[in-house]
Amino acid sequence: MKHILFTNNTLDNLGGSELYIYDLAREYKRRGHKVTCFTLKPGRISERLARCDIQTLSDLSSLNGVDIIHSQHRLEFKIAAAYFPYAPVVHGSLGPTHPIERPNGGSNIITRHIAISRMIKQMLVGEENIPEEKIDVVPNFVDLTRFSPVNRINEQPRRVLLMSNYFQDAETLRQACELAGGLELSWIGEKSTPVWEVEKYIEQADIVVTLGQGALQAMAMGRAVIVAGTVSSDGMVTPANFEDMTAVNFNGHLRKFKGTGDSHPMSAEELAGEIKKYDRESAEALMGRVREEFDVRQVAEDLLAIYDRAADQFNDDWSDRPSARLEGVSRDLGAYLAILKDADTTLESLPWFYMTFDHLKKEWQVRKKNQWEFAGPDGSYDELNYVFEKLRDLYEYNKTNREQKAYLDLRKEYERVVTEFTRLEEHSRYLTNQVEQLNSGRVMKTLNWLDRGLKKVKLHR
Repeated sequence: MKHILFTNNTLDNLGGSELYIYDLAREYKRRGHKVTCFTLKPGRISERLARCDIQTLSDLSSLNGVDIIHSQHRLEFKIAAAYFPYAPVVHGSLGPTHPIERPNGGSNIITRHIAISRMIKQMLVGEENIPEEKIDVVPNFVDLTRFSPVNRINEQPRRVLLMSNYFQDAETLRQACELAGGLELSWIGEKSTPVWEVEKYIEQADIVVTLGQGALQAMAMGRAVIVAGTVSSDGMVTPANFEDMTAVNFNGHLRKFKGTGDSHPMSAEELAGEIKKYDRESAEALMGRVREEFDVRQVAEDLLAIYDRAADQFNDDWSDRPSARLEGVSRDLGAYLAILKDADTTLESLPWFYMTFDHLKKEWQVRKKNQWEFAGPDGSYDELNYVFEKLRDLYEYNKTNREQKAYLDLRKEYERVVTEFTRLEEHSRYLTNQVEQLNSGRVMKTLNWLDRGLKKVKLHR
């Protein structure tokens, strides 16, 4: 039995990386492995995992040792490695476009890489300079017990389902449905109606317009699939182009259709043309291939073999020099901290790096105290201590910048309040003056009335 730690930037959204972990975690739990998940943003997915007795943590300080770290996204695996520097890290890259999908350093931390497609492998080699022999291509997958065909699709299409968290141009697709013969259109996803039981919507459709894992889910249920994205699209999946689309994880990166500027990559006429390629027999043939080649149970088995290879490789690389491992992890963390100026990570991440550095330094101090294999005449004691001190200095520098920004924000708010108060004070003085003038006028009228009354009294006398 292994203790597997999954990491992800969030377990709240109903997105591809979250569902990837959800399905794998449940499969490994079913096989008897211990599974823990780590994210700084728990939510809807972590709540569902809890119902399966799978724990999600946002703080790793209470977790005991793990056997393998299966990570995704650029920040969380670095935090996990700081808490468990002697556990191999297998890092998964699911997409080529968003910056958080890139490992962004970590060459000393990561033992092996998993690319979800051949295209991602090429990107990791060409753009991230990762040696090809450290990358395994493991395709996406489907939970076949959940995504099973309930009924056959119609001989001629009647209903289209748009299933996407990113596709924005539903109006173009609606026009395409009209051009293709007046097909019904429904839409689910984070931008419209986020739903969990997407299989119930898939089984009601003949054609599903989607990307990535959604394409595999729909094909596993025997539906025709049109791959359409926000930047580029590849159209109807057919037996002829299935291999090519698999190579890019059904994400539209063959770029058969490309938009220009703010325009959508497919016009209504082009979408209608893809809808007209609908063929029930082709969809059912692809269903057979997907159910045979993309079963989560087989992918889980393949990943276990990769975990074992990663453990062997980790032992070969580091078992006889643990101090070098600590130093490598520390250097990778320091390099990443230096670039934590990205708006999406800076304020959220700095406290975590403060904690991870403390954790690593304590580990180093224990090893030094016990005089475990650490260093020799090359002076690694001093070198590693120098690394930690530089990391702390860098943290304090960023912390100072953060506090300075907070001070400037507070000062700006203070000045706004003072300005508002001054304006209100001036208005208050104006109102007071008006009241005084009004009261002064009333007093004069009263005195005049009394004076006239007194004069009348004197006349009567």
